Amino acid sequence: MSETSGTCAACGRTYLSRVGVFRDDAACPSCGKPICSACWGEKIIYCQEHEEVPVAQLVDAPKPGAVPPAEIPPGAVARQTAREMEEGFLSRVRKNFRQLGGIFNPVDGRWYDVVERNIAEYVVDLGAEAAKNAVRDKAKSGFNEILAGMPTNRAAVCDVFTRDFLGARQRRVSLAGASLSALDELVTPGWSARPLGFTAVTAAQRRLVTDAGVFYYLCYFSTTGWSQEARDLLANGPNFVACLVEKQGDAWRIAAKDDGRWGDALAVYDLETYAEKRERVAAFVKRNTYELLMDRVTDRFVCEKTGLPLDVVRAAFRDAANDPFLHLTEDPDQFRLSRVY
Repeated sequence: MSETSGTCAACGRTYLSRVGVFRDDAACPSCGKPICSACWGEKIIYCQEHEEVPVAQLVDAPKPGAVPPAEIPPGAVARQTAREMEEGFLSRVRKNFRQLGGIFNPVDGRWYDVVERNIAEYVVDLGAEAAKNAVRDKAKSGFNEILAGMPTNRAAVCDVFTRDFLGARQRRVSLAGASLSALDELVTPGWSARPLGFTAVTAAQRRLVTDAGVFYYLCYFSTTGWSQEARDLLANGPNFVACLVEKQGDAWRIAAKDDGRWGDALAVYDLETYAEKRERVAAFVKRNTYELLMDRVTDRFVCEKTGLPLDVVRAAFRDAANDPFLHLTEDPDQFRLSRVY
């Protein structure tokens, strides 16, 4: 074997040449044996003998201003996570805006087409100044890095217009989804576990509801969840209806005071896709093995526990029945999943 050849201590492959394959710094930290570029690129940095040693491998460096995971209490939301949740919420809301075909205005009793020529879609920054002020007042260093990782309480808005006989556009309906966070706490200590209260709703409402001649469909999302006070005080107005959204695990939960004016528009703020709903039912069935063994997993039981509609649960039950260890009993009044032995 040539002196220029080499064997990777991680994968065991032997190369006829070391050129372009082995680097001086690519070696097992425990024994110094060489690691080939293919393994090193896959973040395999230990040889076969020492691969079980628990170490921090080649991971992406934390972003400047990010709160170390070890400093975040269980159940709390870090500033960088709140920012990601805000962006995810806005993305889903705007996607639902684009899927609208029409919207009803309960005030004038008319349907309006939601087509490109009749709408204006944009994002409003409700808390940019508040975030800047909080960082300036409370942060001791790293101002720009902290601000770059902060949510800023943005709202996605879709305005629906008509044109009068002179060609002027008049706004008739406005749909808005606002993401809200506790900005002061996200600056320092850098995380928050406090559900937002109703004052956060009223502050956003003052910025969004600005025209008495327009009907508003409003949605408020809290990155740390909503307090019971916010749910109790949530109310509709003469020219708006409102709902609260929060994320519990992988599920988006919605709460609304329906006075008959929401209609189909509430589906705009149902941010969980049909596929995600069915996957949540499948996960629920897998977690509740005792109820499955006791023949308690019925469609009504799952609807009650998950808050999902009956048609979604039944569709997920049909998917689950493909498992050879599960049996689906379909009756018009009730679907039931049972364990097969």
